[in-house]
Amino acid sequence: FPYLDSPSHFGSLLDENQGGRFQIMPQGDFRSEQRYLQRTHILETLFETPHGRAILTDWMPMDELLKQDPVIFRRVEVIDGKITWQMTCSPRFEYGLHPGQAEQRRGGIMFRGATPSELAQLRSETPLEISANGSAVTSRFTLEIGEHANFTWAWGRRANLPETPSPKATAEYWRGWAHHCSSSTPTGCLFAGPWHDAVSRSALTLKLLSSAHSGAIAEAVTTSIPGRAGSSRTWDYRYAWVRDGAMAIQALAHLGYRDESNEFFLWLNDIIARDGAEGLQPVYRLDGGKSLNERELPLLSGYQGSKPVRIGNQSSRQFQLDIYGHILIAATEYYKIFGELPSGLWPRLVEIADYVCQAWRRPDHGPWEIRDKPEHYVGSKVLCWAALDRAIWLADNVDEEIPNRWREERKILHKTICLQGFDDHLNSFVRSFG
Repeated sequence: FPYLDSPSHFGSLLDENQGGRFQIMPQGDFRSEQRYLQRTHILETLFETPHGRAILTDWMPMDELLKQDPVIFRRVEVIDGKITWQMTCSPRFEYGLHPGQAEQRRGGIMFRGATPSELAQLRSETPLEISANGSAVTSRFTLEIGEHANFTWAWGRRANLPETPSPKATAEYWRGWAHHCSSSTPTGCLFAGPWHDAVSRSALTLKLLSSAHSGAIAEAVTTSIPGRAGSSRTWDYRYAWVRDGAMAIQALAHLGYRDESNEFFLWLNDIIARDGAEGLQPVYRLDGGKSLNERELPLLSGYQGSKPVRIGNQSSRQFQLDIYGHILIAATEYYKIFGELPSGLWPRLVEIADYVCQAWRRPDHGPWEIRDKPEHYVGSKVLCWAALDRAIWLADNVDEEIPNRWREERKILHKTICLQGFDDHLNSFVRSFG
C-alpha cells in the first residue's frame, strides 16, 4: 500500500503472526464464502452463524484512487438475526518488520511505523481500543438485522478521511468498464461460447493489475505465492514484465479497450526513450523504476510454509531476447484493431528492430528466466524472427521505409532456427541450440 509493488500493511497471507492483519469476523462459530459482485471488483464475504447471517463488503472507490492516495472501505451488515463482531487491526509495515504504533486522533486512529512513509489511518463507526503495546486496535460490537458498521483504511496523513460512500458508484464504474454484449444475440459477440464470462472476468483482472498512475501492468497482486504449497519457487511478481504486459495489451485491445492499450504503450515508449532498446530490462517497477534488488525476508514463515518470502526480482538484470518480439507483435495487433499506431511509437519500434538484427546472435536467459548461464533458446530466436517480421509488416502498412537488413536478418534467422533448433530424430523443435 498504496501501490501494488509497495511494502505491505497487512501480510497475514505470508505469516499469520508477523504479517499484520485487518480482520472483521463474527464471534463464535461461523461459516463463510466469498464472491465478487457481478462484473465488479467489489468483494463480498457471506457469513452464516447460529445467530444470523451477514455480508462484509470491501471496495476501493476508483474516483479516490485517481484523485489521490487510495482508500479501502469495509462495511459489515447483518441481513438476518443478531451477531456480535470482533474487529482487529494490526498493521505491520515494511513486510512485517515494523509494527505500527497507534495514536488516538480525532475521528480515528493514526498508525506510525519506523519511517515517515509508514503512516496510515483507521476510522471506525464502532468504539476502538488500543492494545497495551500500542501495535493493535480492536473493537467488539453487536449488530441486529438491518444495521451496519463502516471502517476506513487510508494511506498517509489526511486532515479529513472521506466519509464512507455507498459502493454503488464503484459498482457502476466497474460495470461501465467491463465487457458487455447483448445476451439476446450471444453469437454476435467475439467471445461467445462457454468461456464468455471467464473472458470478461479476466479482462477485469487485467484492469485491476493496471497502474492508474503509469499505465504499467503488474503480473501479480502479491509476492511469494508458489504454484505448489511448500515450493521454494516463491518469486515476487508484483512488477511490470514487458513480455506479459505486451500480451495483456493484445487481449485488452481485442476487447476494444483502446485507452488501456494506449497507456501501456505510452509507458513503454517512455521506458525505451530512457533506456534504449539495448538497455531494455525484462521487468520494471510500476512507476518505471529499474531497481528491483531481490532479497529474502526470513522473519516471515511464508504462504502455507512456502519459504523463502522474497521481495524484488533479480530477473530484471537478465538478458531476455523474446521481449522484443512480444512488443512488435502487440504493436501489430494494435494497428490491426485500431488502424493506427500510438503516437510516437514507430521510432521506438524501428530502434528495436535495428537492435534485434545484431542482438539475436547472443545467448539469453529465455522466457523461463532460468537462473543459470545463458543459452541459445529456440523460443527466443523465434520471437526475434517475429520482431523483424512484424516490423516489416508494420513499415509496409504505415508507409515507412523497410531497411534491407531487416529482410536479410529475418531470412538468416529462419534458416538458423530450422537448422539448429529442430531435431530430425525427435521430429520436433528443441529448447535450445546444441
